[in-house]
Amino acid sequence: MSFQDFIKQHLDKDYTTNYQSKGGTIVCQDKTASKYIYKYKQNEQFMKLHIDGGLISDQNTLKCDYLLLNYTEINKETHYHSIFIELKGSDFPHACKQISATIESLGYNLKGSILHARIVLSKVSTPNSQLNVLKEKFMKQYQCVLFYQSRSIEEKSDETGYPSYSRHKGN
Repeated sequence: MSFQDFIKQHLDKDYTTNYQSKGGTIVCQDKTASKYIYKYKQNEQFMKLHIDGGLISDQNTLKCDYLLLNYTEINKETHYHSIFIELKGSDFPHACKQISATIESLGYNLKGSILHARIVLSKVSTPNSQLNVLKEKFMKQYQCVLFYQSRSIEEKSDETGYPSYSRHKGN
């Protein structure tokens, strides 16, 4: 299935919210007070899919919390970005496993899309060396920039459609 077909298949589902045209803010939040915020511009088109308990309802399956799909035309060329979001307490390695499992499960449907991973932790308790190993694994295995931060992440698209924290590897 192509990225466009995946969007069409999930367009009007109860676990999907569509954001288009005028610009605005997309918020993904959980009960731990972790929050992901994306400020999108006019003419950007986004779809937010609630993964955990929505698209993937099986409680025994590892999965991340949300997936944002950006399908925006820039200079007469459509760019596709998939942002996997996990809102977590402090277990960074488990959050990475959840995003990995979701990429493995949905990745075929997102071919042609540039992958991004975001983890918002309520507190960071993992040693930096382990964090760097996991970030490098995401880049090598999925060509995906993994960015994490404590409490909240707020980003927006740059002029080429990339989310703010995907143009550099550092946190």
